Amino acid sequence: MPLAPAFSAPAPSNTALQTQVTPAFGSGDLVRLRSGGPLMTVKGIRGDQVDCFWTDGSGQMNADSFPIDVLKKE
Repeated sequence: MPLAPAFSAPAPSNTALQTQVTPAFGSGDLVRLRSGGPLMTVKGIRGDQVDCFWTDGSGQMNADSFPIDVLKKE
């Protein structure tokens, strides 16, 4: 007796899972640390790091990279 092929739904791709888990940030988006702090502008994304810049209270320009999971989109 021949065996019938088994069919199943395809497994979700890594891209599909990533979109559900990580917020969609893009260059120019306004973000803030989930713990608070200044409003920052996204300059770019490198892997799971988001390059941001902001101006402090004295007008000094600052820049740093943050893990994507510690930021929220404003």
